[in-house]
Amino acid sequence: MNRPRFILVLTVISLLTLAPATVRAIDVQSLSQQAQQAAGSGQSSLALGLYELALTQSADQPISVFGPLVGQYWQLISRTGDFSRAFDFFTALTSQQKTPNATVLASQASATGSYIGWLYKNKLTQNVPPATIKQLDSSARQNYARALALDPDNFSALYGYAIYESYNPNGKAHMQELLTRLNSLRSTHPHYPWPLVDYLQQHGHPQD
Repeated sequence: MNRPRFILVLTVISLLTLAPATVRAIDVQSLSQQAQQAAGSGQSSLALGLYELALTQSADQPISVFGPLVGQYWQLISRTGDFSRAFDFFTALTSQQKTPNATVLASQASATGSYIGWLYKNKLTQNVPPATIKQLDSSARQNYARALALDPDNFSALYGYAIYESYNPNGKAHMQELLTRLNSLRSTHPHYPWPLVDYLQQHGHPQD
């Protein structure tokens, strides 16, 4: 974990929580637009910072505002491969939530899973005590469970947990259970990004 960056993110989040709600609501759309422009011009680090500001300010807003930002942020994180940054950010954001938020908890769980994968991919697990990996895994599962307890229909929790289990050799049955629950929402939640779900079902892993 990048400790200096974690402290910086936590400080920014703390300052933003002191801003008036009306100002935060107005700024979210502007920050999102700036982030998209920065990403389009190849300024990935700037874009991620802007998305993080927007996510921080919109975490207590309806899922129709927060959800799309989460998706855009993850697309850029996947492109840059900076999963440790996402882990730092969502860890800080979750710690600042006075009232638990299902999508924030699910995002923290997904960030934890991505961080574990990042450690393995970069052969860094030998530098991490085995107990730490187990703790991270337990944390991810607990946060997915907490998210689903708060909102059983939450897309980020159901889809994210299904992806998490897709990487677990013993998790296929649970992945199918989660996908079944998700598919039962197609008629009532047509706005969910169903092509992502279809791809996961067909290929057994998320779309790159």
